[in-house]
Amino acid sequence: MLRVELLRVEPVIWRRIRVGHDLRLPDLHKTLNAAMGWLDCHLHSFRVGDNAPFLTNIDLIESSEPGIHEAPYELARCCDQLATS
Repeated sequence: MLRVELLRVEPVIWRRIRVGHDLRLPDLHKTLNAAMGWLDCHLHSFRVGDNAPFLTNIDLIESSEPGIHEAPYELARCCDQLATS
C-alpha cells in the first residue's frame, strides 16, 4: 500500500493505492496517472532518498542530468534502498 501526496499543494491532495512489490517504475508511473486522473501530459521522475533520480527514456535522450534508468527497477528494490539510506 502506498500513500501518494502532491508536494507544495494546498489543500493536500493524496491517494492511497495498492500495488505489488514487483511493480516496475514505468508501471508505477502509469498507475499514479490513473489514480490521480491525469492524462500523462507531464514529465515525471522518481527519487529514493538523496540518491540520484531514476530517469525515463525521454530523460536519457534529452537530459544531461546523471541518474539511473528506471525501467528495470521494481518498487521493492527502491524501498530496500530507502531503508538502507
